[in-house]
Amino acid sequence: LFSSPLSEIHRSCQGNAPLAHMNANRGGVGTDITVLWATGLGSLDIADMVVTPPTDISAPVQRWFITLSAMFTDLHVYMKVIVNGKEWLKDYMCCDKTLHFTLKVSAECHVGVGFSALHLELVNMDKVDFVQDADDC
Repeated sequence: LFSSPLSEIHRSCQGNAPLAHMNANRGGVGTDITVLWATGLGSLDIADMVVTPPTDISAPVQRWFITLSAMFTDLHVYMKVIVNGKEWLKDYMCCDKTLHFTLKVSAECHVGVGFSALHLELVNMDKVDFVQDADDC
């Protein structure tokens, strides 16, 4: 795979919002988890990709599917965790194993119009074992 010239524009892409955020309150313990950034996104390896065409190619609306199996071999996330209003963690949480996952993408193709928005489904993902060890990151 080769990157297009436009991908160079996004090479140092920076945002101003967290990648993920979750609040929970269980048993009187308030927890606020924020994933601030991730490194190792370039360690993505695609293992398999299958394109499944529509079953009826004469239909005015055709649904296409792509099933993608891949893995991150060096993914690390920087998280901030606040428990009951006090900062409990603000550090890299390193995934010490390769993270395998399978995605299914589908889209409808309308004759004379083109493809609709994509529908993304996470079919399978390894259990994430978070390990705090900044020396490994």
